[in-house]
Parts: sequence; structure tokens; C-alpha cells
Amino acid sequence: MLNKLIFANLGHRPVRTLLSVLAIAVEVTMILTLVGVSHGTLDQSAQRARGVGADIWFRPPGSSAIGLSSAPMSDKIPALLMKEPHVTFAMGTMVQPLSGFDAMTGLDLEDFQRLNGGFVI
Repeated sequence: MLNKLIFANLGHRPVRTLLSVLAIAVEVTMILTLVGVSHGTLDQSAQRARGVGADIWFRPPGSSAIGLSSAPMSDKIPALLMKEPHVTFAMGTMVQPLSGFDAMTGLDLEDFQRLNGGFVI
């Protein structure tokens, strides 16, 4: 009885039914797209962070967690961190946002080689 009532209502108002289905489909597609982009961005950022070989990253106040801002940080910080008893090495980098979610990281190559042995391609 209930199914008959539902299908009769769908047949009686086909335009409203079609618009409702389209609206729900667009919303679901938008949510899936946003979740996919955010997961991809965070996974790529985590993969890059693991490739550095560092245990802890310090970021300046106001910087983005995924590295999309160029908030300034003093270049004296690594020297201060090196004075701590359990710190074996500290180095600074600079992140320059390019376009969209892309960013370029600048670093001192000699310090980077001392940190993790250098680039392996």
C-alpha cells in the first residue's frame, strides 16, 4: 500500500521528482569531490613531510598546515634549537606558494644533506 502511494506521487509530479533527484545528485557529487581533493592534498603533504626525514617541524604563527602560506619566521630559530640538549640538527626552509595548491620549498642543500643524507632519486 505504501509503495503504491509513493510511486503514484512520483508519477503525478515528475518534474518535481526529477529536480529533487538532480539536486541531491549534485550535492553528493560536490561533497565527494571536495573530500577527494582534501584527502589528496593532505596525503601529498604528508608524503612530502615524511621524505624530509625530520622529526619535528616548527611553523611560524599564521602559516598554513599544508604549506600554502609564506608567513615569515626568523632565521635565528634553527641556531636556537641547536642549543637544546636533545636536538641533533636543525635547519630552516622557505615555502613559496605558487598557484592553487602548489608550493615550492627552498632549502640549504648542505644542511639538507647533513639532515637526511641528501636527495635519493
